[in-house]
Amino acid sequence: EINYLERLLETAKYLLLKLSKYEQSDLKNSTAKVKDLHFLKSAKKGITEEVANIETLILNSKKDTSSLESKLRELILDWLKTGQIEAKIRDFTDDYYRGNEIRHLKHGLIKDKIENHMAFVDFSDIESLVKLKSFSFNCAEQINLTLDITNDSSETIKNLVLRVKLEGQGLTLFEPASGVARFDHLNSREKISPKFLLKPFDRSYSRVFMVIQYTDSAGRHYTNWLGEAESNFLGCYIKPLDINEERHGEYRLEFKECNSHGILNIEGLAIDRITNISKEIPGMQLCNFKEESSRSIVYLAGESSLDESSYMAMIFLRKVGGEESLRTVLELICHSTDINNSSELRDEIISHLKNKLLSINGKLV
Repeated sequence: EINYLERLLETAKYLLLKLSKYEQSDLKNSTAKVKDLHFLKSAKKGITEEVANIETLILNSKKDTSSLESKLRELILDWLKTGQIEAKIRDFTDDYYRGNEIRHLKHGLIKDKIENHMAFVDFSDIESLVKLKSFSFNCAEQINLTLDITNDSSETIKNLVLRVKLEGQGLTLFEPASGVARFDHLNSREKISPKFLLKPFDRSYSRVFMVIQYTDSAGRHYTNWLGEAESNFLGCYIKPLDINEERHGEYRLEFKECNSHGILNIEGLAIDRITNISKEIPGMQLCNFKEESSRSIVYLAGESSLDESSYMAMIFLRKVGGEESLRTVLELICHSTDINNSSELRDEIISHLKNKLLSINGKLV
């Protein structure tokens, strides 16, 4: 009954010995990378915790088995004395099997976590056939981390295992709890967009590390570094607030003493293109917009994913010059529950807009 747990426990203890040898070797090797040492220590800590979890599962299994045997003995004795069975056998056998199913689920989760720890120790820095093209955070009830991954090779790769690991206290992994996503295969040049759900805990700096495991057409197995993603304000700590323009105005009036301004002068892009970018600020709900040939206004609203703070933003765009001009002035006005919040929102939106505009060949003057 507990053989599968005892085998996992034996494997985990063996891996701890292996990691201790790695650590001793790396400490002697002055060229060992800081990143490698960090993941090694993290793996030792994580697998040690899983060893304790496995031992708890084994202990609980033994207790459940002992309890079941005791109840069955009582049942048999009652039957021998009275010739009748009054107890409901199904009640305590169902409890036993339910506990057993839960242990099997926990076994699978622990096994994935242990393999995750080892993948971040054993990964290679050699160029991977699988590339992380981009990533994005988007906050709603939970935080969606979406990855854009491509098979850059001319061959089909199989048995892909994407593994993520969080560092820092600001974010926690919600789903999948193991931090593992599996895919049967990925054709040449094919793209996938796996998602991981995270939960915000506080504003502490956090990072998500990623490795990818796969088998190439020749049957060779790889564990490669894929990349990392840093937590950010708009993607992780602001979520859309669904209000209309009138309510937006009421919030702005309420927060009138806590506002911040920012200006961008943009060249080389049509005003309608800049307006469309301004409508799609991560974490902010588009409440309304007003658009003409030479000017536009965008109303955005968001709320904190951690507290009761609300965030309002208005973006004013005005074309400068003649009808064919590609010069635009963008003015941003942010309101929030305090001046620090409105200043942070202004800085984050301005930074986001700059990056977007520059990525499509806009010029900031």
